[in-house]
Amino acid sequence: MKICILGDSIAKGILYDEEERRYVTSRDSFAARLADDGAEVDNFSVFGCTVTKGLQLAQRHQARLAGADVVLMEFGGNDCDFHWDDIAAAPDAHHDPNTVMELYLENYTKLICLIQGSGAMSLRISLISASVGTGLGTSLRIYSVSSTSSLPRATSKSSGPA
Repeated sequence: MKICILGDSIAKGILYDEEERRYVTSRDSFAARLADDGAEVDNFSVFGCTVTKGLQLAQRHQARLAGADVVLMEFGGNDCDFHWDDIAAAPDAHHDPNTVMELYLENYTKLICLIQGSGAMSLRISLISASVGTGLGTSLRIYSVSSTSSLPRATSKSSGPA
């Protein structure tokens, strides 16, 4: 099975090594585990990646995505982050996250359509529960895009609080 991964540092397997006092790539990331289980894995994830950058990566690597059985997408953490220096300098001003919701949905929709158009199954990985805050509406809108395809979908439900 060929699996492509698009995402940020979490999907890349980056973690902070206390002993080394720097960020390192984990040898035990889920991408490494997939490869250990026999999958052919292309990990296009990038530290700090937003869904906008992920769409650009997908367009650049479209030929390799077309040969994949599954494309895993993991975005959101950097999209919802803020420019904290700007907030510290003007705490009472309005501040947008790195990716405003409308652009996030637009680019995630384009990304899902690009992947599904390539013939691969798209799987969205999220660290944040879809039932938290406005996440449910976002997840439902993204799911409605992915549900237009005849591709099979995988879902996971938690049996309790995370």
